Amino acid sequence: MRRLLLAAAFLACAAPAAAQQRPNLAELDMDKDGKVSRADYKAAVMKELIKYDKDRDGRVLRAELPALAKLPGMRGQVDRIWKTYDHSGDGVVTKDEVAAQADRRFTELDTDRDGVFSQAEADAAAAAARKAR
Repeated sequence: MRRLLLAAAFLACAAPAAAQQRPNLAELDMDKDGKVSRADYKAAVMKELIKYDKDRDGRVLRAELPALAKLPGMRGQVDRIWKTYDHSGDGVVTKDEVAAQADRRFTELDTDRDGVFSQAEADAAAAAARKAR
């Protein structure tokens, strides 16, 4: 379950429609201060990236993602997600690309612009993603 939640955080950067269940923000609160800040969100996403970086070189190759395609709700979405992250189009997703996408996604998710991603904002994003499907 924890792996799925963190994968949802990773994927939420690129594909809000991929998250099918209510996000557990405690999983994203990396410094455990009861809030999910931009730094927390980026750290959680980067932590998830490391799981897919099989050779630990700070980059993810498309070939390193078979496990991602097997997660519930992910069938057929990996190509779209890959295109979202691989900004340079070079077939490799780097830490910088993931961090930049996490930053952009946090800005979208923090709708009240208070610097914190709240449960209400998470629920609204999940509802919008379900509606968009």
